[in-house]
Amino acid sequence: MLANSLCEIGTIKIIHDDKMIAINKAFVKFIEELEKRVISYSDFMQYKEAYYDEWMTRMRKIFS
Repeated sequence: MLANSLCEIGTIKIIHDDKMIAINKAFVKFIEELEKRVISYSDFMQYKEAYYDEWMTRMRKIFS
């Protein structure tokens, strides 16, 4: 999910430390939240697209 989102954002800004630190913090928080919400792998797969959209919203905020 992280790799796909970085490709979708498609900006050179990702090489700057401030962006990478922000992405790392946001991704760790996102995964921790998913761990609390997702019960099983099949549960994750059922809502995978929605989770990805939620993650992309967070990524866009970092790069805006």
